[in-house]
Amino acid sequence: MNKILKEYNYETLLKLHNENKLSTLPGVGETTKKKLINYINNNDDIFNRIKYKFKEQEEILSPLIYEINEKNEKDNSNGLYEVIFFDKNEFEELYNWSSKLTITDNDQFKLIKMWLEKNNKPSNKEIEEDPMILNHYISFKILDNMALKNNWWQEGDYYRHECYLNYIIETVIEKYGNTYITKKDLDLKLKEFKNTIDINKINNIIKQSENISYNDKEKFYYIQEYFNYENKVYEYINYFKGLNNHTIPNIKKEDLTDEQLDGLKNIFSNSISCIIGPGGTGKTSKVLKTACKYIDVSKIVFCAPTHASKKRGMEDLDKDIKGYTIQKLIYKPPCSNNEIDIELNKLFRNYDINYIFIDESSMIDIKVFYKFIKICYKYSNSNKLHIVFLGDNNQLPPVGAGCPFNDIINYVSTTRLTKNFRTSSKDLNNFYSTILKEDDSWGIYKESNKKYNNIHFKTGKAENGSYIPIIESILINFKEEGYIPYNGNDRVKNFQFITHANDTCEKIHKIIRNIFYRPSDKLYDIDDLILFTTNDKERFINNGDIGFITNINKGEYNKDIYDITKLEDGRILKNIKRDIIKSAWARTVHNSQGLQFNKVIYYLNGRSPIYTSNLHYTAYSRTKEDLYLTGDLWAYDVHKKSERNTYLKLLIEDKLPPEISFVGNNIISRKTIPKKLRWDVWFKRNSGLEGKCYVCNNHLEFINFECGHVISLKDDGDTSLKNLEPICGPCNKAMGSENLETYKNNYYN
Repeated sequence: MNKILKEYNYETLLKLHNENKLSTLPGVGETTKKKLINYINNNDDIFNRIKYKFKEQEEILSPLIYEINEKNEKDNSNGLYEVIFFDKNEFEELYNWSSKLTITDNDQFKLIKMWLEKNNKPSNKEIEEDPMILNHYISFKILDNMALKNNWWQEGDYYRHECYLNYIIETVIEKYGNTYITKKDLDLKLKEFKNTIDINKINNIIKQSENISYNDKEKFYYIQEYFNYENKVYEYINYFKGLNNHTIPNIKKEDLTDEQLDGLKNIFSNSISCIIGPGGTGKTSKVLKTACKYIDVSKIVFCAPTHASKKRGMEDLDKDIKGYTIQKLIYKPPCSNNEIDIELNKLFRNYDINYIFIDESSMIDIKVFYKFIKICYKYSNSNKLHIVFLGDNNQLPPVGAGCPFNDIINYVSTTRLTKNFRTSSKDLNNFYSTILKEDDSWGIYKESNKKYNNIHFKTGKAENGSYIPIIESILINFKEEGYIPYNGNDRVKNFQFITHANDTCEKIHKIIRNIFYRPSDKLYDIDDLILFTTNDKERFINNGDIGFITNINKGEYNKDIYDITKLEDGRILKNIKRDIIKSAWARTVHNSQGLQFNKVIYYLNGRSPIYTSNLHYTAYSRTKEDLYLTGDLWAYDVHKKSERNTYLKLLIEDKLPPEISFVGNNIISRKTIPKKLRWDVWFKRNSGLEGKCYVCNNHLEFINFECGHVISLKDDGDTSLKNLEPICGPCNKAMGSENLETYKNNYYN
């Protein structure tokens, strides 16, 4: 039997047992079969069962289960915890409950994965009461289908429609990055769901929602979260704009241009300022570097949105200056829930910080911008603090919502740098300026017929109908000219392939390796340059770090795992899985931001709504020498900029309506009573969004009602549908801790 256990794992034996095929194993008679059945029954563990059912997902499940077992053993051994880290009995109940639901195996796996990952697991009762608990783990459309099939909510429920409205708005925000939505945009989106939801109910909910402010006159829908961020940002910016009486040092022009000198004076003259311009205009290498000569470096903080841009900016500055990603500055570390541990808070407390420089500011979304400037405001009790935003306002907008850098550059003191020192090519500079024009004064076909020395139109397909041979010929020419794929070293002749899609990057990665190094059919092989796509504090890995693959081993299910030498510090990181790396030789436009290369190959295939002049400009402006455009020529003929609707922009441009009324802010009960239960309580006594108070019978609207406890909390009443009634605020306040029916009988019967 021991030999069989070595050769066959538990899942295989369980499968054979379920199929009554244990006797087919070599050397298994009745005695051994009984022993095997006894072994299977004794090991009938919930974790073994789910690994068997979801064996195709075991690569995901096994590490989670291993971590749980490790932590449970630790908690049991040190005697410090009364409750172990993970309750397997509770998990088994949840698994059994999920097995009875009307859902697909894939959806059940998502639930199981959520329960394994989440220490504070939602119970089946909590899910049934409010399916939106699952919204962070399952897409809303799948969640809605699951909730309908299992009667967690009904098709006509107002709560379901409210959730759908939030889903639609969030979808629009994620797609376009807006912080408010026009009536036109929302109506167009609602039409897509006309067979799924009741549009009239949605329109009624809009006027009742606590998350959306509807201004009927302007036909704008303001999302409360972003409204709050932008309102406060506007307030903080005005505060910093109002500070004056700055001490300006005796500045020498040295080798600065007049524009750069103006930028230098701007830094010292204002508490908040911007310096904008394309890469190569000297924002960091000239203006900031010179500014640092007049400042005690211990009082300076430099930050940027990515590790690559932070590293590049720090190379131009004094090595003693403190440099961070902006995310590390403003967010709590993983091991802490205390605001005091936020890095920027600690810097302000421990150092006399007077200057904060933020590079590549166009990449910062409104949420990050708000958190950053809020902390600066908290510690700014004089005019000593200077906040300087640097960036190129023509580059891609942030991945998240809003566009605060572009919104403020015409509001705060801003210096514009125009002369490019990184490239002497007039072709490139003229081309950048041309493609940013939104009118019909240019066209890509007209541009392709011009005699550019540094811009090479290699669009179209080869005779075999593929774009690949054209790209291969460009790469072969690069190799003959002594250029190599970018490897983090700016001092050698390098190039970079850039496109908009990750799958294209993978294809080109293999081609680059085969041309410049050695043939291989593998996606990633030894000596390949890769890019990390995650942050791992334990391993000191940052998103955007690059490294070379030095060894390949076989992991679970015979899948490759990699040993990677990190380029920045030479450390060897072992057993790196495929899902946290991607090609560094072929990058997306977003991954190339903040970097510069000698030559760039840019590839586009077909039409896409994400193609904007800002996207193309960002890719084009990565090169210092030559730009090669490949793929479909007409894909480059884009005149549309990445414009965003933001409340901050309306504030700054003074284009707001005279009054904006917010609804739902005074609903105290929503802080403690789940939304779904609140809807159920209302419709327990009312059919529309207007009704009557259950106690005094006066007119009541959904927006203003409160949930009154039939049996008060003081008398151990619970917060359930049976024990709640829709009442008005005055009745709820007057009732105090008295039981509802007692109060009603005493005063209204």
